[in-house]
Amino acid sequence: MKILIIGGGRMGLARAGWLAKEGGCDVLILEPDESVRAQFLAQVPRSSCVDNVQSATLLGARAAVVSVPPAYHHRNARQCLEQGLHVLIEKPSTLEQDEGIELARIAKDRNLLAVVGYHNRVRSSVVALKRYLEDNHVIGFVAWWVCGVYARDWWMRRDLSGGGFFEQGCHFVDLLHFLFGRLDLAGGIVERQKGSTAESASLRLSSERGHAGVFFYSSLASNKDISLRIFTPSSVAQLEGWNLDFLLDGKRVEAGAKTENRNEAFDLECMEFLGRIRGQTARLPLATLDDAIFAERLVRGIQFHERSLV
Repeated sequence: MKILIIGGGRMGLARAGWLAKEGGCDVLILEPDESVRAQFLAQVPRSSCVDNVQSATLLGARAAVVSVPPAYHHRNARQCLEQGLHVLIEKPSTLEQDEGIELARIAKDRNLLAVVGYHNRVRSSVVALKRYLEDNHVIGFVAWWVCGVYARDWWMRRDLSGGGFFEQGCHFVDLLHFLFGRLDLAGGIVERQKGSTAESASLRLSSERGHAGVFFYSSLASNKDISLRIFTPSSVAQLEGWNLDFLLDGKRVEAGAKTENRNEAFDLECMEFLGRIRGQTARLPLATLDDAIFAERLVRGIQFHERSLV
């Protein structure tokens, strides 16, 4: 199978590596930067370059991975869908809600698979926690994602990334949506650092099942700290760290990564995406465009209540 990768940066390279080496795919790269393109071709076996999406379809591509900055997701994903390609779009799906809704409509009309890279869903620890919650009453939750500024030029530009909270905070909101079902925003605030995409945000959330909780995000720290704590009448379930290890009352139940490969979750996501295109039965949970639209709509809702840090 031939797969088009749009964008040869960090994520495009990570996706292409697995698809070519483990997935048995011939990879086509669409990347305007000559140096990035050359590095990609040197590192990814069975790869060649194309100038546009139409050229890729003429060469027999069946699917595409959109790995450019978020501001360019809609345009590129739309071109792929209109050419009949299944798509995996990096998160967040689009910067504007109506753009995501349009992509979902096109994919549905053409019977194409369109998923978004909220890869934490595929971690075995997250799947195990979801099973645990199905048999245990939840009384509330507290979550946080604290980190530093992501040192990429596109991330530092709000017009390209959507801002730190939108680009990264959507990750945890989608995770909470996956675990608890539909969420409602009960309140919150964004505090933004002037002249920067760095910001902090706090959200008060409630779920359709009656779960109340709080999520705090900040990109103003020097160290990374990621955690979700879920309270039941008799225990505390946790997801801890970048890999989201599942702990129960402080004891590890399931690791969020089985190997030292830092791209493991991305690889699992690619494996599931490729398997579904090939007609295999779904085994791992992927985020649909509808899932992404929901999580991103909720995060956008809080960004109207913001103040600048002095």
